[in-house]
Amino acid sequence: MVEPMTNHMVKVADQHIMSPPQWYSQPTSNPRSINEKEEWTKYSDIESEIIEEAFNKTNQTDLVELDNYWIDLTQSLQISKSDKNQQRQIKRILNNRNGNKCLREERFFLPLPIGKPFNEWSHGGYWFINEWQQKQLKNISNCDKVEQAANGIILEGNQLGKQFDAQWIAQKLRAVKDKDEPEIYKCCIKLYTYDSFLYSLLNKTLRENDRTKIDTLGPFCYYLYYSWYNLGTRTTMKVYRGATLGPDAIEQYKRAVSDQKCWFGFTSTSKAHDVAHIFGNTLFIIDTSNSSGLDISSYSNIPDEEEVLLPAGTKFTIQEVDSGSENRKHRIFIKLLAKYNILQQKLERINSTSTLELHRTALDNIDAENLSQALKVNQTLTIINICSNKISDEGAEAIAEALKLNQTLTRLYLASNQISAKGGEAIGDALKVNQTLTVLVLASNKISDKGAEAICNALKVNQSLTDLYLGKNQISCKGGEAIADVLKDNQILTSLDLCGNQICDKGAEAIGNALKVNQTLTRLDLASNQISVKGGEAIADALKVNQTLTTLDLASNQISDTGGAAIADGFKVNQTLTTLNLCLNQISDNEGAAIADALKVNQTLTTLNLRGNQISDNGGAAIADALKVNQTLTTLNLRGNQISDNGGAAIADALKVNQTLTTLNLCLNQISDNGGAAIADALKGNQTLTTLHLRRNKIFGKRSRSIGDALRVNQTVTNFNLRVNKIYDKGGESVSNALKDNQKLTTLNLETNQVSDKGGEAIIDALNVNQTLGTLDLRRSKIFGKGCEPLTKLDLASNQICDKGGEIIAAALKVNRSLTALVLANNRLSDYQTQAIADALKVNQTLTTLNLGRNQVSDKGGEAIADALKVNQTLTTLNLCLNQISDNGGAAIADALKVNQTLTTFNLRGNKVRQKGGEAIGDALKVNQTLTGFNLGENKIGDKGGEAIGGALKVNQTLTRLDLASNQISAKGGEAIADALKVNQTLTVLVLASNKISDKGAEAICNALKVNQSLTDLHLGRNEISCKGAEAIGNALEVNQILASLDLCGNQICDKGAEAIADALKVNQTLTRLDLASNQISAKGGEAIADALKVNQTLTTLDLASNQISAKGGEAIADALKVNQTLTVLVLAKNKLFDYEIEGIADALKANRTLTHLDLASNQMSDKGAEAIGDALKVNQSLTSLQLESNQISSEKCEAIAEALKVNQTRTILNRNGDQSSGREGKGETRANFCLQKNWGKGFSGPEFYPNYESDAKNCEIIPPLLHQQEPHQQPEN
Repeated sequence: MVEPMTNHMVKVADQHIMSPPQWYSQPTSNPRSINEKEEWTKYSDIESEIIEEAFNKTNQTDLVELDNYWIDLTQSLQISKSDKNQQRQIKRILNNRNGNKCLREERFFLPLPIGKPFNEWSHGGYWFINEWQQKQLKNISNCDKVEQAANGIILEGNQLGKQFDAQWIAQKLRAVKDKDEPEIYKCCIKLYTYDSFLYSLLNKTLRENDRTKIDTLGPFCYYLYYSWYNLGTRTTMKVYRGATLGPDAIEQYKRAVSDQKCWFGFTSTSKAHDVAHIFGNTLFIIDTSNSSGLDISSYSNIPDEEEVLLPAGTKFTIQEVDSGSENRKHRIFIKLLAKYNILQQKLERINSTSTLELHRTALDNIDAENLSQALKVNQTLTIINICSNKISDEGAEAIAEALKLNQTLTRLYLASNQISAKGGEAIGDALKVNQTLTVLVLASNKISDKGAEAICNALKVNQSLTDLYLGKNQISCKGGEAIADVLKDNQILTSLDLCGNQICDKGAEAIGNALKVNQTLTRLDLASNQISVKGGEAIADALKVNQTLTTLDLASNQISDTGGAAIADGFKVNQTLTTLNLCLNQISDNEGAAIADALKVNQTLTTLNLRGNQISDNGGAAIADALKVNQTLTTLNLRGNQISDNGGAAIADALKVNQTLTTLNLCLNQISDNGGAAIADALKGNQTLTTLHLRRNKIFGKRSRSIGDALRVNQTVTNFNLRVNKIYDKGGESVSNALKDNQKLTTLNLETNQVSDKGGEAIIDALNVNQTLGTLDLRRSKIFGKGCEPLTKLDLASNQICDKGGEIIAAALKVNRSLTALVLANNRLSDYQTQAIADALKVNQTLTTLNLGRNQVSDKGGEAIADALKVNQTLTTLNLCLNQISDNGGAAIADALKVNQTLTTFNLRGNKVRQKGGEAIGDALKVNQTLTGFNLGENKIGDKGGEAIGGALKVNQTLTRLDLASNQISAKGGEAIADALKVNQTLTVLVLASNKISDKGAEAICNALKVNQSLTDLHLGRNEISCKGAEAIGNALEVNQILASLDLCGNQICDKGAEAIADALKVNQTLTRLDLASNQISAKGGEAIADALKVNQTLTTLDLASNQISAKGGEAIADALKVNQTLTVLVLAKNKLFDYEIEGIADALKANRTLTHLDLASNQMSDKGAEAIGDALKVNQSLTSLQLESNQISSEKCEAIAEALKVNQTRTILNRNGDQSSGREGKGETRANFCLQKNWGKGFSGPEFYPNYESDAKNCEIIPPLLHQQEPHQQPEN
């Protein structure tokens, strides 16, 4: 028996214990040999924990069992299970990691397997976890999920001979399965940070996407992944990881610079730069600003490692590989990317756009945090739409923090997320600081009274918010009272939406009282708020006093007759209300009569909605009687009431007299033939009604001829809805006869009217004559022969079509015999659905145009499409832009182009095709003889790809349009393409914008232009071309007599280059369009161009925006405009032009007779310059578009320009927001567009931007009936 050796159990005490004690075993089998210099073997973290737990027990006499050993704590021995004579001494050391900080090699320094240091951006990582989730029952508890995780780990541990480690892990998991979720997340993180089989097995499984382990490791991965979402320790600081990489691995990283990649497994990084920098030959420097990591140091088994965990499926791009720059170490700079492609793409462009549209893109709190980081420093965004996502309180808090710093955002749309009171409070807090936000949409969240109160408190100090949408937010009377309280003081808010809450009568009374004193609110929505008579009366009382409200929505309440009568009394007195919605309010004939009585007196109401009430003939007759007197109402909705023939006849009688009503909705009433005939008779005389809805009444064929007769005479109705009546063939024939004469009707709905072949043929025959009808609906008729025209074009873009929808469409395409064009752009089609569509293309014999742009198609889908192209003989146009097709997919498509004989237009823009794919495409273009248009822009084919395509252009005889923008082509590639242009005689359009061809490449292309006889459009914008390249371009323009359009924007041609081009313009006789925007041109260059304009007789469009032509240049151009007789479009935005130069331009406008578009936006124009422009407009007879936004013009001078337009006889429309506004145009008048946005004046407000945040995507289930066409005369299946 071995003597006890407790005296040799080493305990190292330290006051800075940060990590649990570690147990070690002696390396030799002689337990009596003590050599402190020997390297002792460390037990795994879990084995050490098992021993430590036994050590801390009072009774240490029991042996501790590990997988391969027994531990005798009384004698400090490890005893082998296979041979009891193999015994080793053990010792216990209390760790002091502060004193000797280091990182574990496997976790922080070992690279991923050689040859595969990262995964391609495809399925894996998160998708492994998602597959496990999809297999679970909807209401599975955390207890059950944790038990699955424990059992799975035991199963995997047993297979690896680690049953005791696995049992210990399972025991720790089961100890927290009944606790709150955060405790489960923390437990899983701690278990993950132990050195055990679990860490390496889990990441090996994820990297290899080993689906055989979904059931065993899926649940643990699930908790580890979602800890990133649910624990509040995310960080966006730089983190580090060391590695020892061989030359092959370094080369792989170099080749992947700028590519987007993905780590399938969980990745450990550290905040400790100095420690990570010490080990290995490579330091990864990781930027997490776009996608945060989780700081797990406080949950880790070894907190001193300062570990930041990156979740499975983290996407990233390699920015730079710096080899041997410091102590012969490699530095690899990596930037994490947002989880979703669309968010990443938006973040990359966030500093060059004013509107960010991310509606329905599945954004969550992590994404919101990433977006908020960008928003804090962004200086361009004015509108953000992130409605219908998965953002909850944490995401809202992050965005709120950004709002405190951001100085440009004016509109924020957060509707239909998962924001509760906490998020509402954070936003309220932000509104106290933010002074730019004017529109805030929080509808369809759960901010409740608490959140509403916080926002109301903010509105007491906020001086910018004008539009607030809080509909469907679980706000009760308490919140309603808080809102009312703020309305008494707030003098900024003009629009308030509270629909779909529960403010009830008490809240309505409080708001009613507030309306009596409020002087700014113009729009109030209280629909669906459980308001009854008492609340209705309070609102009505307010209407008698209030002088600002123009729109009031009380739909879907229970105000009934008494409340309705009170409101009717209210708008007898009210002088501002123009729109009133009382639909679905249990209003009967008595209240209908009261409203009718009010309409006889009221002189402001233009829109009245009484849909879905209980108004029958008596009430209808009373309203009809009012219409004979009322002179303001233009829209009346009586849909879904109980009006029959008598009421219909009364309304018809009113239509003969009324001269203001333009829209009348009588759908879903009980009007039959007699009432329909009366309305038809009224239409013969009525001269104002443009839209009439009679859907779902009881109008039958017996009197339906009268409708046709009326349409023959009527000259105002443009939209007529007779859906779901029974006009039969006689009615169809009558309508068809009317269509031959009627020249106003644009939309006609005859769906479900039992029109058969005879009526259908008559209508189709009429369409051969009719020139105005744009929309005709004959669905659910009984047309099977000539009247049944098959669908030829189907556009389903932007509909979130994914798995099932794609399969349905593919199946339909296999049998469809009529469809020629199918648009599926901007959906969520993956490779699987693309393969199904590709299979259909092999069979389909009619489709000529297919658009799959902006989906999720990668190489596998691209290869499937390529395979189909080898067989398909009809497709002529194919769009695959903005997908994820790389070299393999590109090569497969190229191979197909060698065989395909029909495709003429192909778009591969914005994919991931690199050099190899570019070379393959170049080879294909040498053979292909049908393609005329090819867009390969926004890929990365580089110089070698450019050289390959250049070689193809020497041979190809069909291509006329080629787009190679943004392809990393430098001078070498530019020279190769130029060499081809000397030979090629078919290419007319070449786009090389946003490359790096520089002066050398530009000079080569210019030399080619001297001999080329086909190129008419050349785009060389943003190509690092300086004055040297511009001089070469000038020389070419003096010789070339073919080029009509030249784009050189965003280069650095400066004055010297501008002078050279100006000299060329004096002799060139073909160039009509020239873009020199953003080229560092100052006064000298501007004067040279102006001098050329006096001589040139061909240029029609000149863009000089974003230069510095300033005073002298502006004066010179103004003088030129007095002489020039060809220029129609001139852009001088952002050129530091002051009033003096503007006055010169205005003086020129009095003489110039050709300029139609002038852009003077973003200069230094004040009232003096604007006054001169106004005077010029009174004389000028050619200008149709004038941009003056972002100057310093006051409201008064804006109005002066508007007055000038009244004098000018060539334009009648002043568009205050850059869009054409509605107005009547006289004979010979032209529509003009005048933009005065973003000036000092406040007289011009933009159109409301309020998305329908609850609109549903189109349902793909409707597609089969449209596409599965039947043979002629064959009865379709139901």
